[in-house]
Amino acid sequence: MDAFDIPGRVDLSIKEAQWLADLHGIDNDLRDVVKLCNKCLDLMQALPLPDGDPIDWLDKSWLSGEISFAAVIKYGRTFGSGTRLSIPRSWITRLTPEYQDKHRYFKDLRDKFIAHSVNAFEDNQVFAYLHPQFNPSSVKSITVDTGRYVSMSAGDVTSLKRLAGTLQQMVRSEIAIEMVRVLEIAKKMPLSELLSRETENRPIPSNDEVAKRRPKT
Repeated sequence: MDAFDIPGRVDLSIKEAQWLADLHGIDNDLRDVVKLCNKCLDLMQALPLPDGDPIDWLDKSWLSGEISFAAVIKYGRTFGSGTRLSIPRSWITRLTPEYQDKHRYFKDLRDKFIAHSVNAFEDNQVFAYLHPQFNPSSVKSITVDTGRYVSMSAGDVTSLKRLAGTLQQMVRSEIAIEMVRVLEIAKKMPLSELLSRETENRPIPSNDEVAKRRPKT
């Protein structure tokens, strides 16, 4: 018997249970958003003063920024297209105007800077150095100055954390409703059909499956 083959438990991956399954995936992502935001805020609070060790300060500053972007990526997964259903757009309209604005900001930040280089938050500018400096007669060298948005502010991280927490409450309320609905469906299924279903967890996918879409129920 497999370690995850639990007697009396059968796979109920049916079309009617798909929304419940997807809601749990969304809930996990929102949980991670909150945890990443908390970690980011901890690092921001722990940053040394600029007159301290500059290398340590820069390293922690970079790490907190990257974690803030990871939180935005996780947040974006809850609205992205894919095999899994996403948070309904109608739920966003139920949020306060402030949270609706924040949602649009984080979505644009994800779509147009973090995941794709689209907006002016990244700029790589080429310069030519002329020689002599104050009476140039030739080109001496070429350089590139790189500027980019390196981190969300503590205020934006806090807003993302609260927005994710609010949506998580909505998701969990929907999960409670779906659990009751799917249970009633299962109770109406013939016991023989339930007993004929698989009992084991799906196997862990291999690296070869990274480009494949998983099948929907």
